[in-house]
Amino acid sequence: ILMSALRGEAYLCACMQSAAAVAAGAGIAALIYILQRRKALRSYLSPTLERSLRLEAFERKVHQAAMESIPAWARESARPEFLKGVDEWQQGPRPSDVCIAAHAEPDWRVPPGKAHIGGWDVRHARSNDARCNWERLPALPASFQSKRVTAKGVPCFWSNWPGVDAVSTGVIIYIHGGCNIVGTAAEVLNHSARISQLVGQKVLSVDFRLAPEHPLPAGTLDVVAAYEWLLTDEHYLPAQIALLGFSSGGSLVMLALQEIKRRQLPMPACGVPVSAWHQHSDEPEMRAVKGTQQWTAWQMTCGNLDIDGKPTGSNNDVNQPTYSFLNGSFAELCPLYVLVGSQESEWDLKTSLRLVEAARSAGVNVTLDIAAYLQHCPIGQDVFQCPEDMLCVSRVASYIRDALPPPWSLIY
Repeated sequence: ILMSALRGEAYLCACMQSAAAVAAGAGIAALIYILQRRKALRSYLSPTLERSLRLEAFERKVHQAAMESIPAWARESARPEFLKGVDEWQQGPRPSDVCIAAHAEPDWRVPPGKAHIGGWDVRHARSNDARCNWERLPALPASFQSKRVTAKGVPCFWSNWPGVDAVSTGVIIYIHGGCNIVGTAAEVLNHSARISQLVGQKVLSVDFRLAPEHPLPAGTLDVVAAYEWLLTDEHYLPAQIALLGFSSGGSLVMLALQEIKRRQLPMPACGVPVSAWHQHSDEPEMRAVKGTQQWTAWQMTCGNLDIDGKPTGSNNDVNQPTYSFLNGSFAELCPLYVLVGSQESEWDLKTSLRLVEAARSAGVNVTLDIAAYLQHCPIGQDVFQCPEDMLCVSRVASYIRDALPPPWSLIY
C-alpha cells in the first residue's frame, strides 16, 4: 500500500478500496485512512524523495506525450470565440513533448467565475509545502547567495545570479503571485534567481504584505516603497528599473505603476505584467460566484473577508482603483510588455486583452505577447526544458534589456 501511495494517488485509492474490504482490524483501517491523506503521507516522505517522485511522474508524462499527435487544444480550430480576430493568438506546429506534458486542459465550457466551488482554505494553502514548488527548475549553484535587505521597512531579497554584476545595467523588481494571499519571496527564490540569470540583470524580490491580514493597497505600497528605496538609497536611475510580476504579481505591477504616477514620481523603464489577475465583476458570465475560490480571494484581497472566510464588517468595492487596475488611470504610464499564455483560461486572457486595450487608449506604448501553447504564467518552472518557454523568455529578456540603458551610457 505504501509503495502504491508513492506511485500515485489514483492507484492508491484503488488499493485502499481493496484493502478496506479485507481489513478486519481497526489498526489496519486507521493506517489506510492515514495513507489516503496526502498531507499525512507527505510527513512520511523526505522532501528529496517526494521531489524525485514528482519529477519521475512528469518524465513519464513527457515520454507519453512523445507518442501523441497534435493535441486538439493546439489546433487552430480550438480558437475560442472571444479570440476571433486577435492576431497575436496563433497556433503553430505541434507543441513540444514537454509543453504537452505540462498542459492542463482548460474547460472553456465552465464560466471562469463558477470554477472551484467550495471556497478556499487559506490556512491550508499557506502551510502546504507543495503549493509553490519550482522543482523542475535546476537546483541553484553553490556559488549563488541571496541577500535579505529592508527597503524602507519592506523586507526584500537580492537574488542576483553569480557574476551578473559585471553585465547588469539595471535592476528588475520581481513580484510573486498567489492572489495577494499566499506566497513569499523566499519560496520563489530559485525562480527570481533564474530571471536574473536569463535576463542578465540584478533582481530585487519584494516580500510584500499579504491579505487578508493586510489587504490592498498594502502590497501596492510595499512595491512602491521598494522602488523608492532603489531610487533614494541605492541611487538607481528610474530608467534603470523594470517591474516584473506574475499573476497577482502582474496586477501589482499595474497598481504600483498607477500609484507611482499618482505620487508624481518618475516612471521606471518598463513594466512586465505576466498573466495579470483581475476580477471581471462587470461581465455577468465572468463574475465570480459567491463561495468560489475566485470570489473568496477577491473579498480577502480587498479586506471584506478574514483568513477563515468570515466577514470583517467592511464592504469595499472590488471595482475601486485601489483594487482594480483596469479601473485606474493609464495616462502617462511607462512602456508595457503584457505577457499571457495562449492556453490560459478565458478569465486571464480577457484580463490581458483589456489591459492592452485600456493602455493603448491612453497612449501607452504596449507590446502584447500571447505565448503559443503556454498556460498561466509563462516563463515558469519549465523555462529550461520547454522550447516554447525558452523562446518566450528570450523575447522578454530582449525587451527588458532594450528598455534599460546600454552599458556605455552609465559611464560617468
